[in-house]
Amino acid sequence: MKKVYVAQDTLLLNNLKNTLQAKGVDCILKNAELRGGVSVRGDRPAAPELWILDDNQLLFANRLLDVMLVSELSHSEPWYCVTCGQKLENQFADCWNCGAPSDSISSLEDEEDEVEEE
Repeated sequence: MKKVYVAQDTLLLNNLKNTLQAKGVDCILKNAELRGGVSVRGDRPAAPELWILDDNQLLFANRLLDVMLVSELSHSEPWYCVTCGQKLENQFADCWNCGAPSDSISSLEDEEDEVEEE
């Protein structure tokens, strides 16, 4: 078992956990019962953590997390999937139409610039 991510934002951690599980990575949350950085039992300070169960999936899980976290931070505008051309709102990290990851996205601004140049 390996710890792969720590954050106070349990919604983000749950989203990362669900996405990893959808990609075949078994994982769990630890310290998810925390309130304000202190365990509910009050015996020790700790932050919520995301752990993978199979050490052999560490590299794969870390790569997925990198893509998900970059996507989480970088999408401030709608984008187009470069695989199928679907227009997607900024909350989608992967294309809901074809499942392609957004690590090779094309933003609407880029598309509009190309149209204006033609």
